[in-house]
Amino acid sequence: MAHTYKTFSQDAMSIGSFLVAFFLIRYLRNALQTPTQLPWWDKILVSTRWAVIALLLLEVFLPVEAVTAWLWHVLLLLMMGILYRQSEFRPVRTVLYAIAPYILISLFSDLLAVWDPDLYESWDNYIGSALFFAFLWMVAMWLNMQKQQKALEEERQKTQVEAEQRRVVESRSEELEHLVAERTAEITQQKEELQQAFTVLKAIQDQLNGKTSLSG
Repeated sequence: MAHTYKTFSQDAMSIGSFLVAFFLIRYLRNALQTPTQLPWWDKILVSTRWAVIALLLLEVFLPVEAVTAWLWHVLLLLMMGILYRQSEFRPVRTVLYAIAPYILISLFSDLLAVWDPDLYESWDNYIGSALFFAFLWMVAMWLNMQKQQKALEEERQKTQVEAEQRRVVESRSEELEHLVAERTAEITQQKEELQQAFTVLKAIQDQLNGKTSLSG
C-alpha cells in the first residue's frame, strides 16, 4: 500500500513539475516578448518546452520514473538559476517566489525518500500536504502575475497610443511650421518685389516730373 501511494506521489510530482516548467516557459515568452525582444533566448525556451513534453511522454510510456524524477529536478533548478542570474530575466524574477516552494519541497521529498525511506514514510502525509499548499500558492501567485501582466500590457498599449498621437501631433506641427515658414517667405519676397517696383515707379515718376519742370 505504501509503495502504491509513493508511486502515486511520484506521478503527481511529475505532472506538477511538467506544469511548472511548461507554464513557466509560456509566461517568460509572453512577459518578455522573447520572439521579438530576445530571439536567442526564445529559441532556448522553445527547445526546452519540447524537451519538457518529451520528458513527460517518456515517463508515461516507459518505466523510468527513477531517472526522470531527477531530470525534472535538474531542469527546474536550472531554470531557477537562469532566472536568478541572467539579467535579461530581471523584469520577471518575482516568478521565483511562486515556483520556488513547490520545486524545493519536491526536491526535499525525493532526497528524503532516498536518504531515509522510513522517515519519508512517516512524513509522507506532511510532505504531501506541503506540496499541495505549495501548488496552491504557486497557482495563486501565477494568477496574480497574469493579472499584473495584463494590466501592464494595457498600460503599455495605452502608452503606445499616446506616443503615436504625440508623434502625429508633432508631425502635423512640423508640417504647419514648414507651411507657415514657406508662406512667410513668399509674403516677404512679394513685399520686397512690390517695394522694388514701387522704388522703380517712383524713380520713373521723379524723372518725368523733372522733365516736365525743364520743359516748363
